[in-house]
Amino acid sequence: MTIFDIRLEPKIHFYEVHYDGEMKQNTPLAKYHTITLGAGAYYRYYPFHRQSNALSGVLVLPSVRYWPNIHSSLGNNELTYFNKITDRTETYKAAPQGFPATKGLFANVTVGYTFGVNRKR
Repeated sequence: MTIFDIRLEPKIHFYEVHYDGEMKQNTPLAKYHTITLGAGAYYRYYPFHRQSNALSGVLVLPSVRYWPNIHSSLGNNELTYFNKITDRTETYKAAPQGFPATKGLFANVTVGYTFGVNRKR
């Protein structure tokens, strides 16, 4: 059994920016959030769906998603601060989602389980 679906997915992500190794000792340099709005394509495959035992619920789910940032609570999507370690002013950019340099593209495969796949209705 296979199922293909496409979804529109809004998400909100919360961040704290700290110096390396100082997360527990100091307050963060900044706290911010980003909002993403994207689409995902999912293909659910049940390799053992014809089994009448517990294996029938095993699920393999490859997916491709695109979640670009559409908003950041950081002004201009960045934080400019004086770095006490490098002793200069630096700019931290809001964290993007996805693979580096893709501005939001993800691809992955999930292996999971769905309960009640062969349940009599």
